[in-house]
Amino acid sequence: LESYGEGASQPDGYVHYMRGGKPGFYPEIKGKGGPGGHFLLNLWDPFGFTTKRTAEQKERGLKCEILNGRAAMLGIFGF
Repeated sequence: LESYGEGASQPDGYVHYMRGGKPGFYPEIKGKGGPGGHFLLNLWDPFGFTTKRTAEQKERGLKCEILNGRAAMLGIFGF
């Protein structure tokens, strides 16, 4: 995902997060990638589970992800 966001494809209106864009946003790549579009699914959320989430649900999910990552780092340092 990161290499794709770095410039493998620059759709209209997409700005990388280091240049003032929205962190965590990746443009859709489904159907792109040359003749026939060899990307059959998006790399992030390929089945569309998060498309109907509200802003509050997305914010809660981000907070949970950050806290779980921190807990995993503490667990690794503990061994």
